[in-house]
Amino acid sequence: MVKLKKCMDLLRVSIGEDQIKRGLRRMEWTELGIVGSFNSMNVYEKHNMELMECFDNHGVIGQVMNIKWRELLSHEQVLISGLCKPKEPYIRFTPKRNRNESAYDFDGYQLKLVNQSIHSQLIEWKSNKWLYNRLFDSWVIIRKRALQGLLEQKKRKEILPVGSISLIQSDPEISSLHVQKYLGNEPLISRGGVDMSKVKEYAARGFFSLPEIQQIQKISDVRSAYTLMELTRERRLATQINQKQFLYARLSRESQI
Repeated sequence: MVKLKKCMDLLRVSIGEDQIKRGLRRMEWTELGIVGSFNSMNVYEKHNMELMECFDNHGVIGQVMNIKWRELLSHEQVLISGLCKPKEPYIRFTPKRNRNESAYDFDGYQLKLVNQSIHSQLIEWKSNKWLYNRLFDSWVIIRKRALQGLLEQKKRKEILPVGSISLIQSDPEISSLHVQKYLGNEPLISRGGVDMSKVKEYAARGFFSLPEIQQIQKISDVRSAYTLMELTRERRLATQINQKQFLYARLSRESQI
């Protein structure tokens, strides 16, 4: 799985570089069912006091902010521990390293791509993607069985001929509203993050306008990423985005009644 993922990443970079030369933000290889696209994402300043004041004035800090358990101080964790929802532990696999085991030659793989056509690279990426998905599905089943085995044996670690598996306890799930109620706004403002999907939802509900928030937000960076995916997945993502837009439109209509 790790080798396949690395090969897929190298293929994606190679195909993306070819697309840059063509000057196209989006390319679709319909006969292969693959699409490649460049997308830009704004990165906003995390500690924007003007934005926090706006949320506070509208009374929605607990609704549009989120915070992770590990970002709370130890005494804060104690205060809300009884309100947290525990999450299931998970398995971490550490493979055994063999000194005599030769590493996969990724440099040689990159050299091979130089002399390979983009069409061949796309076919190889799709084949690797299919195999990776099958292996990943099997890996999910194996991890569930391993987790159950460790829990039944009340073990935190098991040494295997191929490495070791460890039981890792997940951080509990916490509610920003509980944090606000029992710890105040300070943890959310100083260590939390803005949930933009919630911001859009509450803008649609009429608490504030989205342009108002966009004027206050300060962009610290703009990141560009190249994505290679199957057309069916792109269509699923587009459907999900459209469903969210319909939801926001419905909330907006309801807020005006």
